[in-house]
Amino acid sequence: MSKPVVWLASYPRSGNTFLRSVLKQCFDMNSASIYRDDLMGRPSIENVAGHIEHGADGVLNFDSQPLQLIKTHEPPFDGRPAIYVLRDGREAVVSLYHFMHERRPLDAIAGGVSPFGSWADHVTAWRPEARPNTLFLRYEDLVCDLGTGIDQIAAYLKVEPLRRSMPPREDLAKLDGHWIRSEDAPRATLDGEALARFWEVNGEVVRAYGYH
Repeated sequence: MSKPVVWLASYPRSGNTFLRSVLKQCFDMNSASIYRDDLMGRPSIENVAGHIEHGADGVLNFDSQPLQLIKTHEPPFDGRPAIYVLRDGREAVVSLYHFMHERRPLDAIAGGVSPFGSWADHVTAWRPEARPNTLFLRYEDLVCDLGTGIDQIAAYLKVEPLRRSMPPREDLAKLDGHWIRSEDAPRATLDGEALARFWEVNGEVVRAYGYH
């Protein structure tokens, strides 16, 4: 019988890799992704996040782990349980801009011109605060109060944490620098036309979730 699946869902650059790292570092639980070569063969970050890559036959092998924890940035397509990580859309958009190597204009990403659409459409599709069988986490809370986040994850997955701390962010950034950027890395400013476009497309949902 197939093991239960729990989706690890988020808009891109909203804390999915951090969530996966918490699951590995604090619970020793591995996770996979619906996307092949998701971490692009970067052993350092694969180890931190407990990444399971697709086999040649496309199968994800979780060995003895009782749950299949699988990352997705797609809209929901079934009613399976999920952990949804929400991040302030302005921060996610800027992070996605850098993650895409600045090849797409910031105002375009702010307006939802990306492979994953707009931040608002993604959040609205998932409705994490109302979707059944869903643990709704805010990235900002998880970073600032890891202990509470660990307790929420433990209760939701019905597992006990093995550790209650994470390696410092800067240490993780030194291992990779792309998936986890240093706090000191150059950062674009969402302003002017890009900010106006962001509010035009996402403003209603931003306010609905308490980001001002």
